[in-house]
Amino acid sequence: MKLDEIRRARGYSQEYMANKLGCHRNTYAKMEEKPQNITMEEADKLATILNVSVNDIIFLESNLQNVE
Repeated sequence: MKLDEIRRARGYSQEYMANKLGCHRNTYAKMEEKPQNITMEEADKLATILNVSVNDIIFLESNLQNVE
């Protein structure tokens, strides 16, 4: 799954996620575009907000494209 799919499944907007993370919507949108750049701290916060494991955030489908 991708981060935006998880967010949408929960019924959250990018604005809502940004507010929960304490960042701008554009910053959050970049997380969805390039999840490989998400820090461990951000992954922990995202996991809590989205009620998933940190591994679910770290190993998002799009992250695996860069692993060889």
